[in-house]
Amino acid sequence: MRLEPDQLITFATVAKTGSLSAAAKVLFKSQPAVSSQLKKLQEAVGEPLYKRWRYGVVLTPAGKALLPYAQTLARSLEGARQYARELQEGSSGYLRVAASTTIAMYYLPRRLKTFADAHSEVELQLLACNTQEALTLLRNGSADLALIEGPDDEAELEHAVIAHDEIILALLPEHPLARRKRIGPKDLQDLPVVRREDGSGTRAVVDAALAQHSVRPRTKLEAKGVDAVKEAILQGFGAGFISRLAVKREVEMGLLVALPIGIKGFRRPLSIVHPEANLCSQNARRFITFIKGK
Repeated sequence: MRLEPDQLITFATVAKTGSLSAAAKVLFKSQPAVSSQLKKLQEAVGEPLYKRWRYGVVLTPAGKALLPYAQTLARSLEGARQYARELQEGSSGYLRVAASTTIAMYYLPRRLKTFADAHSEVELQLLACNTQEALTLLRNGSADLALIEGPDDEAELEHAVIAHDEIILALLPEHPLARRKRIGPKDLQDLPVVRREDGSGTRAVVDAALAQHSVRPRTKLEAKGVDAVKEAILQGFGAGFISRLAVKREVEMGLLVALPIGIKGFRRPLSIVHPEANLCSQNARRFITFIKGK
């Protein structure tokens, strides 16, 4: 049996929504029609692609391997539809930017405002999350662009470094290490610290840098999101690894001290990630050009 584009788009939608009924609503189809498309796709592939259970669907290994192709097709179709709408309506539509938390809160707002002022007809949506979540939103078509901490090594996506950031050790002024000029590996060994969650770009950079020196601080609290880490430091949980951008205001107010870490690897790139330019909408291409110039 021949594999058809509509079958792949249906499959990508089911994977994204988690159930046949939810996918049917998104696609404006009946649930039997969605089920029929999936059945034909499985026959064309020759392998089971998903399993149904009472809470929705779970992809099989074959389904997971096929999913990136289906997502690419769905993303391309959505890009073509948006481009057609822009031409027909004479408007610039929308732009969905997924950004890791630090970038979304401390790097992007001023730049996004400048872009919005120059393109007032564009409807902007900022999706703040951690780095891995931002990449997931981009890959499944829920975002047009992703701004992340660090590069992305997926061959299907393009990335460019737009700025650099430094991860420092933030601590209260009364902390025993607060009067130091710089922190070294020995200072970090067994030091009680607050850390970001797995999937965070900050966490990945810190783990990689510490591993190179076989240094192991003692995690006193793991918190999701840069604000949660910062608040935990302010409440006295311990020192914390955090972006210098994120504590600029607290350092200026004397609430926190930011100490450079004398270990290679704590400086990281901030990158924009996107599909090939010819698969991006006009707004995405405009923003890529704009942010690279900033």
